[in-house]
Amino acid sequence: MVDGIVRGARESGAGVWDVVVGTRFIVALDSPAPDHAMAALTAAATDDRATLEGIVGCIPLGASGVASFGLVWWPPEGGPITVVVRGEGAVDLASPGGRRRLDSKGITPWHLAEFRDVTALRIGGAGSSLDALDLLGGGFAVGRRSGVVRATSVAWQASDPVTNAPEDEPSGWAASSDAEPEPRLAPRFRIGDGDAIEVAGIVRIGRSPQRPNGATGPVRLVSVGREAAEVSATHLELRREGSRLVATDLRSTNGTVLRTAAGTRRMRTGESIVVVPGTALDLGSDTIVEILPPQDDRALPNRWAPA
Repeated sequence: MVDGIVRGARESGAGVWDVVVGTRFIVALDSPAPDHAMAALTAAATDDRATLEGIVGCIPLGASGVASFGLVWWPPEGGPITVVVRGEGAVDLASPGGRRRLDSKGITPWHLAEFRDVTALRIGGAGSSLDALDLLGGGFAVGRRSGVVRATSVAWQASDPVTNAPEDEPSGWAASSDAEPEPRLAPRFRIGDGDAIEVAGIVRIGRSPQRPNGATGPVRLVSVGREAAEVSATHLELRREGSRLVATDLRSTNGTVLRTAAGTRRMRTGESIVVVPGTALDLGSDTIVEILPPQDDRALPNRWAPA
């Protein structure tokens, strides 16, 4: 983890979490967590090069996977931290501007957000009081590389909290400045030799893809043609989460094959995974979805045309 103090709590009647504290992350899975997931996360705990995508990839989802978790990841180059929550997992955060809770809000497979100037945080259940962020005043100490800790919540406080945020900053979750904002990187993909497509919200790919129920943001439907017999009608979803891209197999009939630098495997039915540039997703019938390097979407104000 980034320098700071980590403490845990065990409260009667509260939900229990299996916690791993790593060099760059803290993660809590609803207990009892799968042994293979905890083993993979514990192995990654001492790796300063561990990526957010790699950590999330250690957590199995689906019917027999992890229903709830909370994850906080600090990038090695500094900057905003990334928080990922699922199910009943929740992360409370404090900054000079106040406090805020990130919970899943029913978003599947998870809810992801980035935060700046965080001075303290707590991972626990969505039903707990926001005042539980004061856990740092009690509880028990958690070692930096302690492997597995079982607790009802875990809290972190920075060794050198940020104290210079503007007093009138309303939320504290993004530093206010008159300077030009940092570039927002738009994830992109292409199918075969086709043109690159930027992802502004949700993209659904298939022979005759359908919009997701209840979608409120931009949705683009990409048809690969009815002659692609091995591709399901609505086969794959790509969804933007900040500057990252999440791919979900939509319980396709013939499945999706994932090809990365680490190797090739078939995605589980309904599985979601963060995909990075260079990843290829084989939907069958020679339909290959290639994930491309992102580009600054400030230069693309009119390129997105939802279907």
